[in-house]
Amino acid sequence: RAAPVRQDIRALPPAATKPPVASAAQQPATATRRLLHAQINLGFVNAAGNSNVRTLNAAEQFVVRPGAWTFTQTFVIVNGYTGGVETANNLKVGLRADRQMNDGFRVYGLGTFFRNRFAGIARQFEEAAGLAYDILRGPKHVLDVELGAGRNQLTGSNDTTTQYWTSRTAAHYRFNFATSAYAEQKAELISDLQPFGNELLYTETSLAAPLST
Repeated sequence: RAAPVRQDIRALPPAATKPPVASAAQQPATATRRLLHAQINLGFVNAAGNSNVRTLNAAEQFVVRPGAWTFTQTFVIVNGYTGGVETANNLKVGLRADRQMNDGFRVYGLGTFFRNRFAGIARQFEEAAGLAYDILRGPKHVLDVELGAGRNQLTGSNDTTTQYWTSRTAAHYRFNFATSAYAEQKAELISDLQPFGNELLYTETSLAAPLST
């Protein structure tokens, strides 16, 4: 399975790719709810010609679903070179908890650590919480939206640390062709709540099909 691509409009180099970070609570409602789920994604690109590009990315996800709760742990690392010079070095680690409520609503809380030294981010911590709603639950179409708020602590490459409040908006759509075969689109917008604040947009488009059972 090829690792999905995600772009950061703020400063990620073109070669950077990001596998998924969304919670496992976004699985189709008709899928069997397993107590434990583990997944590993690996991707490698090596292109030579007018330019030499090499990109390696790896992602790991572990999900536990006791009762109405879903706990998700993720790890993503991306490393890229262009012309023999390193141009991408990203690391993201996340923990998330979702609690299923009535009528398709969920509450969630998450914490992430992010590093992207080529974007000037030595380390960034984010804590957020909010409400999610399942608009469509399948079997063919899955659609949910999320609204929340959080707090970020950002340390730049010059060792200067800033803290600020954020709003978080996310959406996820998935079309299931068949069992384990699907097309998926995710988007997440994080906005700095200060006047003239920054905005950070993540998008992910993926197409997956099983090669075996």
